[in-house]
Amino acid sequence: MALATETAKDVAALTEKMRRLEAEADELHREAQRLNKLQQFAASKTAYKQFRARDDDAIALALEIANLAAQTRGTGKDQEDALLAARGFCARPQPYASLPNVTEEEQASLRQRLLGAVLGAVVGDAAATGVQWVYDPDELAGYEARVQAQGGVGLEYLDPPANAHFEYEVGRNSPYGEQALLLLKALAGDEGLDTWSYAQRFADHFGGDWHVRTGGYRDASCKGFLRNYALGLRPPESGAKDKQINCCARLAPLLLAFAGHPDLDQIVEACTRVTQNHDEAVAWARLSARVLEGVVRGADVDQAVKEALLDAQRLDAELDDPASEELYLVAGHLYQVRTLSFSSEIPDAVERLGKNCHTPNSYQTPVHAVLSVLRRRADCLSPTTESLAPERAQALFAECMRGAMREGGCCASRCGVAGALLGAYLAGRCGSFEEFLPPSWRARTLAYAAARRWALQIDALRHTAPR
Repeated sequence: MALATETAKDVAALTEKMRRLEAEADELHREAQRLNKLQQFAASKTAYKQFRARDDDAIALALEIANLAAQTRGTGKDQEDALLAARGFCARPQPYASLPNVTEEEQASLRQRLLGAVLGAVVGDAAATGVQWVYDPDELAGYEARVQAQGGVGLEYLDPPANAHFEYEVGRNSPYGEQALLLLKALAGDEGLDTWSYAQRFADHFGGDWHVRTGGYRDASCKGFLRNYALGLRPPESGAKDKQINCCARLAPLLLAFAGHPDLDQIVEACTRVTQNHDEAVAWARLSARVLEGVVRGADVDQAVKEALLDAQRLDAELDDPASEELYLVAGHLYQVRTLSFSSEIPDAVERLGKNCHTPNSYQTPVHAVLSVLRRRADCLSPTTESLAPERAQALFAECMRGAMREGGCCASRCGVAGALLGAYLAGRCGSFEEFLPPSWRARTLAYAAARRWALQIDALRHTAPR
């Protein structure tokens, strides 16, 4: 009894210390963002470094707390079994949805667009990783001038990479892309969404000394999840109180498995809350899923945005519940995006909306980039245009990604989200899930072969799923 009492005191003291470190980390994160907006880039990098150190210390304490607590309650298997038995929709396994009952030709096109969204996101994200979180416009202009002096065109696959926050080799996906790849692998391996299995996979992959062994970067939601998971929290309580762009950047794999599912909203929420247990993050994910699902079903991007806005408005009017109200509130930010797509080029829009990892700007700017490029190439927006030659589609994809990453900031997530939307659109127009991607970009994306394999595995299983 005395030992248990002392252990409880130790746990309480360590928990208090961990919460203090979390608060300090949050404050440093806000300070780093403030300095970025003031274009005090050197001071901002220092603040980000201090923020990451506090976050890492908090994770270490969470693991120590978990180990101490286990000494008093045993292995925790009984508690785990009880939680499993009581879990609601957000934690129940969801098998793949069968493809919609449409004609064989329509189904073939739908499959191409779903696969195109996944691979477009993977390639777009990897292409921009070299300039992820570079905020200084003069620094970015210098890199582009160097590339052009060497006979290149844009900042894609910048070698050597310019990111000051992590050291990733050329072609490696950003932290956002790596988390999306983990979900893609989990969906393929589990033949559906099992949030508890996904949470375990996430903890196993990104936990421990992963960041040391691989030089990997763990962002705020990743670290918040790891702390919660170490303390015994399970989906949906395992998610961090975070609403950054992760919630939208990983959606293409989820749509590949579940587009057309009648419970898509709930599945999106279940997946999101595993690592981001925040109502606004869920709303952004639901909105983003609506837009992407519209494109994979054959709408052009602008029409998909309009339909998502109308749907959010309809649900808010029909349902008196907080989730519909939250969806309606976040959807309002896309009206500004549509307006800007008629009047502003990508640099002006990013300058006006913002370029960090936080919503709304981190979702607004990729949607604007796609709309802006397609409006300039109006022939590709016309519903009467049935097909695009692969070379034309590749040029459009490269133009959009280069424009999106040239503005720096959180540009890998920007290119990942834009890559999913444009990938779905172009895959449908050129009749191939990968020929719209420049061949050299595919070759330079390190995870491309694995992503392609997992995506095709999901596609094949979904194609044979019972109706």
